[in-house]
Amino acid sequence: MMTIDDIKKRKKELGLTDRQLAEKSGVSLATVTNVLSKATENPRISTLLALEKALADDCRQPEGETSLFPPTGQYCTNLEGENSRAQEPSGGYLYGSNAQKHSGSLQESDTFVKSSEASAKRSVRPRDNAPLHGNVIYGQNEITEVEKSPEHNNLKEEFHTFEEYLALPDERRVELIDGHFYDMASPNGIHQQITFMLWRAFFECIETHKMPCKVQGAPFDVRLDDYTVVQPDVMVFCGDPSQAFAVRATTPPDLVIEILSKSTAFKDRHLKLFKYRNAGVREVWLVSPDDRTVEIYLFTESEKEPITYSFDDKIPVHISEDKCVIDFAEINKRLPPL
Repeated sequence: MMTIDDIKKRKKELGLTDRQLAEKSGVSLATVTNVLSKATENPRISTLLALEKALADDCRQPEGETSLFPPTGQYCTNLEGENSRAQEPSGGYLYGSNAQKHSGSLQESDTFVKSSEASAKRSVRPRDNAPLHGNVIYGQNEITEVEKSPEHNNLKEEFHTFEEYLALPDERRVELIDGHFYDMASPNGIHQQITFMLWRAFFECIETHKMPCKVQGAPFDVRLDDYTVVQPDVMVFCGDPSQAFAVRATTPPDLVIEILSKSTAFKDRHLKLFKYRNAGVREVWLVSPDDRTVEIYLFTESEKEPITYSFDDKIPVHISEDKCVIDFAEINKRLPPL
């Protein structure tokens, strides 16, 4: 049976988009996207077999083609016909709103985007008759800013709204980021233990110093805009503490903590971090149990590079004016060794 990397390689050889592979295999587009991006850690064997079977056709992309959006007529005729055009960008690219330059996450570019599989920059060819939703391209390994211009005003992804998010069945846990659904896998035990210990540490500090703040933990919706609803692992509301008691927060937290995993690291480190910054979150912690590190992002007027701590450090909470200090050594000693 083909591995996920084999499937991605074969998909690229055939010049297929995620949507075309979904239609050919009978697997939902969301599942195809999650499997190929490895957001789904343990996909079903039946899903992998369906994708493998769909990729058995021998109709390859012409050699030398480097465009992210292949030209008309190079796809398999049993998908959408000879004149089919890509319905979504290849390579898993997504398009977002409220684009601004973000140090460490965005790279300035007018008409180019760098593929995760090539070091050279390649020209982005937009599709026809589809408005641009914002002006940033989220790639598999990076986020690239694209200047709004006539040649870029027709990039589009199929977007979902906040109303569609509310209409999802209760048992399906997803995040909505710039109109795209991301299924959320169940967190592992270490993730949950760290989340609980951080929640308790922040709660005790807030109580001790009588701070006008409230701490909340996942699962809890935070609506950042009409196309984005996320569920941070831990969040602290100080500007409007009542948000912690709402059905869902409509004002962003002052501090957000995300516990990273292999399946969520890219989404947390790039897509969500970018959205938090633009929404007005003042402080973001990215906690990596695998590396035993904590990256602190301070989104202030005098924005600085992230500060990286280890699990042996005492970490000041900047929104508390350093009244609160989280002793990660106490957390670390309660975790199994690496």
